[in-house]
Amino acid sequence: GRWDLEIRRRVKMGKLGFVAGWGGGVVRGKRASVVGRCGVEGNVGLTRKEKRASLRMMADGSESSGEEFSIPDPKTGKKFKPTLRQKEDIFVDAMYSYYAGKPLLDDDDFNALKDDLMWQGSRVVSLSRDEIKFMEAARAFAAEESIMSDEEYDALKKKLKDAGSFVALQTEPKCSLVTQTCWSDCVQDTTRQTVLYLPAAGIGALVWAFVSYEYTPLKYTNPLLSLVVGIPLIVVFARLCTGLVLPNPLILTGKCPSCGTDTRVYFGDIATVPGFKDVAELKCGACSAKLTLDRNQRRFRLNEN
Repeated sequence: GRWDLEIRRRVKMGKLGFVAGWGGGVVRGKRASVVGRCGVEGNVGLTRKEKRASLRMMADGSESSGEEFSIPDPKTGKKFKPTLRQKEDIFVDAMYSYYAGKPLLDDDDFNALKDDLMWQGSRVVSLSRDEIKFMEAARAFAAEESIMSDEEYDALKKKLKDAGSFVALQTEPKCSLVTQTCWSDCVQDTTRQTVLYLPAAGIGALVWAFVSYEYTPLKYTNPLLSLVVGIPLIVVFARLCTGLVLPNPLILTGKCPSCGTDTRVYFGDIATVPGFKDVAELKCGACSAKLTLDRNQRRFRLNEN
């Protein structure tokens, strides 16, 4: 009753895949697909072979007509207007092929597709090169293909997670029937972490205002200009002073895998008071579920069976 779980049997290669309806995540083996995070699906009406055939037909001279992007059907050759998810899928493939040195679309078709996606508010058009590579690897794995090793995939995913990329983060709670675990990814709370430096920054600004007025020619200039000139020194002063009281601070925020409540954890000591180092064990303030958070993996895990 807590989870809306659906078991989907995969006939191909005799494997089972499990779909957790809680948050839209798909768990299959070691890698999880990115379905639901930006609307891209591995199977949206066209197989990967049919999709590439359509793109080759466009590259051979068949251009999209009209203001809205359209592609030829690989079987009949007739033009049809793809859905938003199909357009996003085509865009990811086109970008990945371009980075690999084998472009699938000419400039006019690509610009038409990109403009169409921008007008529809798709986030796919703002993906970086690493994000495109990650999504292509996840979709290729779901289609029983492989474009990189597990080690390369894990390294790329960690890089994107550290950068806060939404394609690699699973902020909504997820569960795996294979490993019997529930988890949710965390991100750095940059707002609260910045606030930690404000007290020292305020003191630094006052010290700089006194020094600049008494001992520098800036006393004859606008005080705001003097403050702007001293920003680099104020920032250094704030970091040094804050580091003495809060050495190596890190605030992570994520959702409880049990109830979905936003939960924040502070890593690091507070003066002489020891705090969490690498692993934090805590209870959810809303449901009292036992949670474990790894500082390096940045992932909440539910300890209860």
